[in-house]
Order: sequence, then structure tokens, then C-alpha cells
Amino acid sequence: MLDSKLPFPDIGSKGNELRRMAARNISALEIAGMSYKDGSHPGAAKLAAFFAACSTAAANIGKPRV
Repeated sequence: MLDSKLPFPDIGSKGNELRRMAARNISALEIAGMSYKDGSHPGAAKLAAFFAACSTAAANIGKPRV
């Protein structure tokens, strides 16, 4: 995956680095997934869960903890 296909997170100087790292990891799973019968690497679900957890954590920044 090209990092340009991911949105720029606009979080300062580390935004581009974060986008490149995510794109590299997605690409690695896409390439490795080709060797699986269904075309999907088992790690893809774990990576998706990680991104979902990051999204939830980011959405809660600045909110009081209960």
C-alpha cells in the first residue's frame, strides 16, 4: 500500500512517519497474504483490531476517565 493512499493524520512532525509505518505494515500483510488460500494473512485481523483500538483511544483524548 502506498502511504499516499492513507489520510495524513495532521498530528505534527510524526504524522508522516506514522502514515508510512502503517502503509508498510499493511503492504507486508498484503504480500504475505498471497500465499494463503483465501488471500488474507491471519495477522490482518490483528492489525485491524490494533487500528480500531488506536481510533478509540484517539477519540477519547481529553475526555475525563471514569
